[in-house]
Amino acid sequence: MLDNLDSLYYNFDRKFKCVQTSNAVSKEEQKGRARMKNKSEGFTLIELVVVIVLLGILTAVAIPKYVDLRDKANEARDKALVDGLRASTLMLYASNTLYNTTVNHTGVTNYWPTMMEVTNNMTEETNLLYYSTVTYNFTNGIWTAN
Repeated sequence: MLDNLDSLYYNFDRKFKCVQTSNAVSKEEQKGRARMKNKSEGFTLIELVVVIVLLGILTAVAIPKYVDLRDKANEARDKALVDGLRASTLMLYASNTLYNTTVNHTGVTNYWPTMMEVTNNMTEETNLLYYSTVTYNFTNGIWTAN
């Protein structure tokens, strides 16, 4: 009995009774621990394949949305540019009307400014990202983007 005292110790349960327990490890538990030590740590091939497939699906969904979003942003930027050209045209038209300044457009005389006057009145670049061309009708001051 004295030899087993090293593997025995006493615990108190909730009712303060002294209960004898053993910290000796059974053979089955030793085998389980040995299997756990031999098992390599890391991800299995199936787990890695699942992650790669999920990333592929996410990429396939995200890239078209990004391209579409970029095209919409370029279109909105070009629309804002054309709106700026229209506002500049109307300001120059109002100025020409107020000061009774007529502009000669190759045989047509009216108050509408020339395309060069309008673009020179702009403070930012006028390069297009979405539309291919912007045209100006000097007889009525209308800008159109195609």
